[in-house]
Amino acid sequence: MLEIDIGKLKNELLCYGVNCSLDVLDNIRKINPYASINKSVHSAFFLIDDIYVVNVPINERYTKSSPYTIELCSEQLLLYKNEQKIGPVTILPPPQWYMKETSNCTKMYDVLNVHNKNVLALTHYINCYYSNLGNQCLFCSVKGSNIPQLLDLEIRKRDIVETLVEALKENNQYTLALSEGVKNGDDRGAVYFSTILQEISANNIQIKSSVELAPPSNNSYIDLLYSSGASSIILNIEFYNDELRKSYCPGKSEISIGRYFDALSYSVKRFGYGNVASVLIVGIEPVDNTITCAKLLLDMGVLPIIIPFKPYDNCSLSNMKVTNPKDLDLVSENIRQYFRSKTFRNVCESACISCGACNVDYFIKREISSCLKGVD
Repeated sequence: MLEIDIGKLKNELLCYGVNCSLDVLDNIRKINPYASINKSVHSAFFLIDDIYVVNVPINERYTKSSPYTIELCSEQLLLYKNEQKIGPVTILPPPQWYMKETSNCTKMYDVLNVHNKNVLALTHYINCYYSNLGNQCLFCSVKGSNIPQLLDLEIRKRDIVETLVEALKENNQYTLALSEGVKNGDDRGAVYFSTILQEISANNIQIKSSVELAPPSNNSYIDLLYSSGASSIILNIEFYNDELRKSYCPGKSEISIGRYFDALSYSVKRFGYGNVASVLIVGIEPVDNTITCAKLLLDMGVLPIIIPFKPYDNCSLSNMKVTNPKDLDLVSENIRQYFRSKTFRNVCESACISCGACNVDYFIKREISSCLKGVD
């Protein structure tokens, strides 16, 4: 029997992905036809040890060099590393409501997408201001949807409400993640998201939600999101090294890191400790920079969301090397210890912050150092 540290296994899967044969890819898509469709995620959601959900890239070019493979054996998917058997994995199946349509004849899958088992994400229509200017972040590969009606906010609000009603009938544990790229204007999309949240509330739908956006020009827009019913807010710094921010986020870096910290600090006052987060990307800047920034965020009451850089086919950095899992392990361990030294009375249980499928889950309420017992 093999004993594998699940924390390290997850970090390696996040960095390397899985090199799947065409037969295995076909089998995965029979289980979940939406796995690895190139909309907002490029991956399949694997369930490891019946507990741990990992958003694993499976058909990008760089995954062809992964030491991890999957083989089909007696209708069971088995995970291998360098031809050594690790254990079974399960593909999360799609929910039944995916193929239903709204009154606008939009498939509900094109309105909301399931991330993890209990997280719904609004990410299919991406209209990033910097992407439209050709000045997008170099690591970004999201192209968004070409569905014309998603441009219309009134139709979009109705689609979201109708989809939520059907989704919550099937799973009343869902939470909602609102994110659609960086928007232009002083509010950076806060008004848009607040309008959606207000529509949800007006229809008596009870659901916890996170809103992901760039810092608005003033903190009154953060107040607006809070009063509209958002449960948590995510403002992504990505890189602490300012020179690298300018290089890799040529448009977004016009928002100073000082403004990020100011907005994050104010958000903690409104939403509370553990209900505010910021993504930091490992694999491009020195790990010391990432660790320093993560500790500063934790001092403020902000949860760092630690994700590895992935050289997706559609991003400008597709020829870069994958993130070294050892760097991810180093960052993980440093901030895990620092987090445990802090007194977080609350850790958000809604949407992207607590999902854990794409990031290092150092703060999630479970023991990640447990081991997976493989199959003989």
